[in-house]
Amino acid sequence: MIAYLHLVLVGVITLFLWAWYLEMKYVDESFAKIAMIVLFTGFTGSELCLVMAPWWHQLVGGTISASIAIFVFSVFMFASSLLFYGAYWAKAK
Repeated sequence: MIAYLHLVLVGVITLFLWAWYLEMKYVDESFAKIAMIVLFTGFTGSELCLVMAPWWHQLVGGTISASIAIFVFSVFMFASSLLFYGAYWAKAK
């Protein structure tokens, strides 16, 4: 259930809005493209972690917990938000 909500809210709505801002030229393209790549990396990684959580121990052998991996990918998504915010201010200047 959490993976589905994450997929819809972050994967569809956020990526659509960010692509729309980029298309309407509300943000600087160079920063925004980097932010989109970082967001997509964080989103894909966290989505895989959420889906694979029941089999996490068999996949990684206990080297890192699923919670830590999801946190790391969430930091990627937060960093992409900061980059996108910077893209807006770079265009506003």
